[in-house]
Amino acid sequence: LHRLIDLIKHCEMMTVCLLLCVILYSFCTFTKSNPSEKALYETLKSIQADINANVSTFCYGTKNSRTKQEYQSGTWKQYLRNLNVLVYPFCLTTNELGNRLGNYFTEIACAEASGLHFIAVHKAWDLVGSFTGNYTNERVDKQKLAFLNALPDIIVHKNPLDRAQADNKIKSECKCTRYCWGEASAPWVNRTSSIKQYLRVALKAYNDTIEATEQTHVSPDVDVTNAKPGTFLPIIPDVALQYRCGDNIAFSYHYGILPFTAFPSRIPAHSKYIYVLSDHPTRAIHSPYSGRCQTILQSLFEYLTQHFPQAIVVVKRGGDLFLDQVRLAFSNTTICSASSYCFWPALANDGISHFPVSSLIAGADTLALAPDFGPKFHWIEKPEIISNMKHYRPWTAVLEVLTGKKPVP
Repeated sequence: LHRLIDLIKHCEMMTVCLLLCVILYSFCTFTKSNPSEKALYETLKSIQADINANVSTFCYGTKNSRTKQEYQSGTWKQYLRNLNVLVYPFCLTTNELGNRLGNYFTEIACAEASGLHFIAVHKAWDLVGSFTGNYTNERVDKQKLAFLNALPDIIVHKNPLDRAQADNKIKSECKCTRYCWGEASAPWVNRTSSIKQYLRVALKAYNDTIEATEQTHVSPDVDVTNAKPGTFLPIIPDVALQYRCGDNIAFSYHYGILPFTAFPSRIPAHSKYIYVLSDHPTRAIHSPYSGRCQTILQSLFEYLTQHFPQAIVVVKRGGDLFLDQVRLAFSNTTICSASSYCFWPALANDGISHFPVSSLIAGADTLALAPDFGPKFHWIEKPEIISNMKHYRPWTAVLEVLTGKKPVP
């Protein structure tokens, strides 16, 4: 009987050992076929370096992106080490910062939707056009680079698909190849949480370069404020109101200017600092309506100071485009014109954001068509943007509509 009991115990130990071996083997096999995220990142970093070193710099610019096409045709196969990766040449012309960031986010969203890892190669950034006005220095360029370098150039997909699955996904998900922020079916529309995360990290990198003693610079030749001389003006206001004028007037039905009556109900009554961020007089100087912006902005300034007499109001024209994105992303309240430049930081804002209904973003022609971007992102349905100035003769008649003295014709 005792020998039988010993034999049974021996068999039980053998079973346990066998199970442990099976578990250990399975773990080793899984680890080999599913490398850690850190190991994958390092591999992708090495692939990025290989492409940068061996392939001439290229850029899609304003043309249709070929990123999807090059993935499908296997252009980068010799570099990818059997990984499924979307490779994107990260060119960025900063005088069209909203559009170029939109291109970048479109590619990231495509990779995420298709189960692909993402690599940005040949980073080529033109900083020249990102500042308008007379005040600039080398430090400002370093701040911009802090932002750009903080945008991810390698993204490891947490649940990568195999080649066949990824091929089907990229075919169905990534149909748009240019100006995709206007497409309701574009993959970025359902991946705004990732975009917000990436953009906030980059904007924080810029913001972290700002000294506590720095303040908003007011140019006496183009800016307007009711602040007394010597008043400290913080970099980030309570309310950042982007009022794109110039080429927003009569450019396209997607664009236009908001009546000022949109603002009193959306600006908190206790706001101490309200900054109107507008384009410099030299931007879009070719537009026949650009010369009218100073009159429109002066009227907006008077309207805001009348409705918010306790607030310091600054109308700021031009300056550093990156800094204005920081203001739009970190203010308590952000109000946008119809503009991709303002849309991305509004999306990244943890406070309250307001954006006019416009097919410019995700085909949102009406409130019914507008996507839900979360409880803090609000679409402005009424009043509608004014995009056709031909109804106003003389043109200054539009001021009475903007201020609410007369209805939209």
